[in-house]
Amino acid sequence: MGERHHYSPIADGLSVLSSLNFQRGVSETNHAFAVTTEVAKRGEHLPPDRNPENIIKQHIIPHIPDDYIGSPVTITNVTEGNGLAVYQLRGKLLSPEAKAFTVNKRSRTLAALAIRSWEGTHYFPLSQETVGNILQFDVHLPTDLLANYFSAQAINPEIHKTILDIENAAKYTTSPADRAAIIARGVQTLTQQLGEDFYKSGSFSGEGSTFTSEGTRLPYSKFNDMRSTGFSVITDHTSDEPAPRVALSLEASDNTTIHVIPDRRFLSKLMRRNSGDTDALAA
Repeated sequence: MGERHHYSPIADGLSVLSSLNFQRGVSETNHAFAVTTEVAKRGEHLPPDRNPENIIKQHIIPHIPDDYIGSPVTITNVTEGNGLAVYQLRGKLLSPEAKAFTVNKRSRTLAALAIRSWEGTHYFPLSQETVGNILQFDVHLPTDLLANYFSAQAINPEIHKTILDIENAAKYTTSPADRAAIIARGVQTLTQQLGEDFYKSGSFSGEGSTFTSEGTRLPYSKFNDMRSTGFSVITDHTSDEPAPRVALSLEASDNTTIHVIPDRRFLSKLMRRNSGDTDALAA
């Protein structure tokens, strides 16, 4: 079977930027910035809820889908300098920030899209005058693994059969040598079915219960942007009878390893994005 390549689904972020609710939030934010600037000039005290971060949280963040922030994006923008130019950037979307820009020869504090690339963080002003300069805003969303790869429904029946073969071999094969050989072949088959880039080029995030190498169930938690070292078999002790389970091994930046069993009994979320989307970005 040929190697598969896993691409993140792409959302049209431009439709969000052009939506009435988002544009209304941007207008309210920029108006609030203008008011607070005048108040600050007069030397008057600003309440905490009027700082730029809180203003953005109140008026803009509610109109940005939850999975956009932190996702890789591709943005194409018309810049106005010495003539018009088209500029394209790939990077990771950060939370919007307040930044000073010159618009129509006036200096203004505006809400801005913040995108981090390997060159640093770039800012794209958001206002009625500037948002039309954004020609493309593609958001590369993570893939829901519980829905698309390991779902109990027969979305990928060959993958489920391989996983069951591995777990049955681990449970019922009496000879240790035979058991190890069958598991090794099964893991190799599973890797071929998914494609080596599934784990080698993947960055994994999720929420739920993970396991140690010994099969100890860890408390419910979130994990983000972890690399995988491949598949392994661990013993699940959560049932009356311990059972071998195929797990995805994930390695954190401090070299600690956790194992996730792709099963909704343990995980409420398991997402994968192409690490190639973010490898070129600044850490």
